[in-house]
Amino acid sequence: MARNPLKNHVAQELSVALTASTQSQTTVTIPSYGADISSVEFDISVATTGTISGPNALSTAIYNVSLETKDGKKILNNINGNDIAMLTRIRSIGRTVTDPSVADAAATQFDLPLNIERSDQEVKLTVTLNTLAALATSGLTAATITLKVIFWYADATQKAVTEKIQKLHLSIASGDNNLSSQLPSQISVYNLAMRVTDETVYNYFGFTADGNKELDNVTVNQLKGKDNALLVSGHVTNQFVLPVASFYISSATQFTCNTSSTDTMDIFLIGPQ
Repeated sequence: MARNPLKNHVAQELSVALTASTQSQTTVTIPSYGADISSVEFDISVATTGTISGPNALSTAIYNVSLETKDGKKILNNINGNDIAMLTRIRSIGRTVTDPSVADAAATQFDLPLNIERSDQEVKLTVTLNTLAALATSGLTAATITLKVIFWYADATQKAVTEKIQKLHLSIASGDNNLSSQLPSQISVYNLAMRVTDETVYNYFGFTADGNKELDNVTVNQLKGKDNALLVSGHVTNQFVLPVASFYISSATQFTCNTSSTDTMDIFLIGPQ
C-alpha cells in the first residue's frame, strides 16, 4: 500500500547514552488518524568515543521492537535491529538498504513496509536499545544513539489488512531436518524468509504448502540466484527470501533442509493478523 507523503506521525524521538550493562526501554502509544498505517521508519545515528575494534552494524543498537494493536494482538514481537534491516530489504524490493558499521557519526534509515488497518489503532510501540558492549568487540568507551521512529499513513480512501511478522528461532541438526512441526498452524503467509548462521553448511531445501512441491532439493546457490534476480541489493550472506507463493500452513505443509553440520536459523513469517 502506497504511503501518503504528506501524512506521518513522529512516534518517538530520543537520544540515549548507552551504558555498559543496562538496556534503555521506552513505550509510547501511537494515536489513530483515521487512516491505515503503511510503513514504520527507523532513523538511527550514533556518536561514539574511543578507538573501536570489531564494530558491529549500526542496527545492532536496537535490541528489541514490540508493536501491538489496541486489543493486545502482536504485530511485531522480539524483532531486533538486524531483523528490521533484513525485513526492510526484502519488503522494499526496489530499494537498496544500507546498514553501516558503528563509527562516529554513522547514520542510516530503515523504512519497513507494514500495513496496520485503522480499526486496529491506537497501537503501542516499545523500543529497547542495546548495551554499549553490543556495538563493538572492544575500544568503544561511549556511544550516544539517536533514534526517530516515524509512522507513515496511507491515503484515507485505501483499505489495508493488518499484517503480522512472526519470528521463529530454530536449532538445526546435522543431516535431514523437518521444520514443519515448529511452524505455527492455520495461518496465512505472504512472505517466507530466513536467516542462518552459516549458509555454507546447507546442502538443499524443500518446501510444499499443500503437497505440491514448490522447492525440491533446491541448493543454496539456486536461492542466491533468486535473491540476486529479485532484490536490488542482491543476495546478502546468510539471508534468503524463499521463492514460494502465498500459502496457508496446514498439516500438509512441509519445510525441510539438509545440512553438513549443526546451525541455527531464524524464520520470518509475514502475513495477515
